[in-house]
Amino acid sequence: MRRGGWRVVALATLTLFFVESFHRFVPAIYAKNIDTLAIGPSILIILVFLAPLAYLLLRVEHPDRVLLPLAIALAVLRVLVVLPLGVDFQLVFGGLAVGTYLLYLPAHLLRGLRDAAPNLDASGVALGFAADGTARSLFLSADPIARWDLLPLLVTIVLAAFGILALYLEVRHNPTVLPPPKPLGRRGVVRAAGIGLGLGAAWGLQLTILAYPAVLARFAEANLFLMTAAVLAGLGFGIFVVLRGAHPTAHLTLGGNALVALAAVDLVWLRSPFLPLLIGIAQFVIVADFALLFGYLRRAPSLRAAGLALGLSGLVLILYLIAFVFSLVYAFVPGRSLWEGHLPWFLLLATVALAIPAILYAQRSRRHGLKHAGGPSDAAIALTLVVVVMFLLGGLGARLLASPAPPTGTEAFTVMTYNIHQGFGSDGILDLGRIRDVVAAADADLVALQESDTARITSANVDSIRWLSVGLGYDEAYGPPTSRQTFGVGLLSRFPIVTWEVVDLPSVEVQRVAVQAELRIGAETVTVVAVHFGLPREEREAQAAFLLERLSQVPGRTIVLGDLNSCPNGLCPGATVADTVYESFKAGLLADVWTAAGTDKMDPAGFTWPAAAPDRRIDYVFFTAGVEIGAVQVPGTALARLASDHRPVVVQLRTVPPPWLAPPEDGRQFQTAPGDGAPDGGGREVVGVGIRDPVLPLGVEARAPRVLAPSPRVAGVG
Repeated sequence: MRRGGWRVVALATLTLFFVESFHRFVPAIYAKNIDTLAIGPSILIILVFLAPLAYLLLRVEHPDRVLLPLAIALAVLRVLVVLPLGVDFQLVFGGLAVGTYLLYLPAHLLRGLRDAAPNLDASGVALGFAADGTARSLFLSADPIARWDLLPLLVTIVLAAFGILALYLEVRHNPTVLPPPKPLGRRGVVRAAGIGLGLGAAWGLQLTILAYPAVLARFAEANLFLMTAAVLAGLGFGIFVVLRGAHPTAHLTLGGNALVALAAVDLVWLRSPFLPLLIGIAQFVIVADFALLFGYLRRAPSLRAAGLALGLSGLVLILYLIAFVFSLVYAFVPGRSLWEGHLPWFLLLATVALAIPAILYAQRSRRHGLKHAGGPSDAAIALTLVVVVMFLLGGLGARLLASPAPPTGTEAFTVMTYNIHQGFGSDGILDLGRIRDVVAAADADLVALQESDTARITSANVDSIRWLSVGLGYDEAYGPPTSRQTFGVGLLSRFPIVTWEVVDLPSVEVQRVAVQAELRIGAETVTVVAVHFGLPREEREAQAAFLLERLSQVPGRTIVLGDLNSCPNGLCPGATVADTVYESFKAGLLADVWTAAGTDKMDPAGFTWPAAAPDRRIDYVFFTAGVEIGAVQVPGTALARLASDHRPVVVQLRTVPPPWLAPPEDGRQFQTAPGDGAPDGGGREVVGVGIRDPVLPLGVEARAPRVLAPSPRVAGVG
């Protein structure tokens, strides 16, 4: 390719490596915060974003001399960051990769092709984001080589070699020597500050939300395919227009960035049908803004000036990331009242920070008669075709909706409840592949997932529920939308999900929710509730009372699966006052499958937390009448101990004809067997614990409760 085509390819490859490493680095920081409940070490760790400030101290006059070493280092770190060596190594390698890219970028921006370079470099950055978006749509993951699969690993190595070769050809054909550096002066510092503000805001918006279709879809409960099309089409159109040499006026830049702000407003508040269109426009405008800011940077061709600008952009990105992550409002976030509910304003502030320097440069470039020459026609056509292919592949990936695998039976089926800790294992490593393997090993037909937070930057912007549902063949229900910035609850089902809704539970600390769904199991409709209770005792008791009152209005069979954060005796280790959660569930005509299978409610074989060495049972499956219990287990395999901070609970159930019972004359609901499923005198277990069915005809003769043969006790490895 002539006139800078290799330049675009090289920067696109390295930008892709940066983005993928970034989404390893940030979750590793988050995991350390969860482990230490402190942010001090993280503040030191993320100082790698200030790496370009090193150029203020280093006297580098020939950027070509540092380009290839930095590019090779970034390619090597990209592979090392996924080594299965622990979260500390992810922090080290991920941080080094981020810092290396930010050191590379100033030298790349200032070399060669003075007139056309800003357009080419903006296209390279946009192409890197488009490649990342396409890979995510196809693999539904942040990192295709996360599990060291051979083919993706080879593809990454080949891509790295190709990118470095492209950079070598660019440096060889277009050598650059910068003029002797001049003092920055007041004007140079102001220029660097403006560029840093704009670039930092642009990086922040792209890396946290705007460049990720899954994030956008979950955030606004929008269509994933439309969001994928919007993001990739906007990037592709932006690449084409910028490569053709377009140079917008200040008025056009103002109007375009106003639409970026409008897209943010629509995303967080309005969620109108026009949101995909606005997102596509926002992507186009951001590509143009990158070109404007890169062009402004090249007015003072000094690595000191570029290093200051990119270093300040890293500072802006740090502040934005802290505000964005703290808006998650989880219990351990310091100064929670300062952040909770303010995420929309952080987004809007970032759009303003991007717009101001872009508009300023567009105005000044016209005043001084500065114009960027158009990029090469062959590169424009070739790269646009590349984006079109990515658009088609990304759209195909977004349309992947695996048909649910058939359940094991319409009467006999397996259920599972599992707190997946946002995808983080007990070792602090984010790896949804391990969660998938635990769920696959259970071969459950119905899975409730707590802390299944989707599409967050702290979880690498991966839609965990979609990734699991498509990969394993389930229908899904999930809530609340990511814009709520609180714990998510998911439900995966091989049975058809007829209807479902997200129910807010009474909460005083962090908002908790339940997902209530109607499932078609055989010829019947069964109500299934996936739930995650809070930490304060009073809150859990209020949530239990609320949920039981709600379920008392539900006819037919009900199954409740969830993390109640409560022990069967009401007094978990470390607690001083017992709660009544477990007993209120039993009093509400719900049977605990663990005791219904003939096991003591405090048997250590049922303990689920912490996964490595559990000392309490806080994850449960409850059920009402008309359900038989088979095997009950808490898997204790090495993988189950590692994949999350909870162990799952797996239960085999079978629906049976309901024991038609005449309602008592006083109208009270009626329990037909001991609530704990105690064995009767003949060594058999009575597990029918009552029925609540408002359509039960009055005067129907009561039948004896269903009595089962002894159920096998399958205790988990403890």
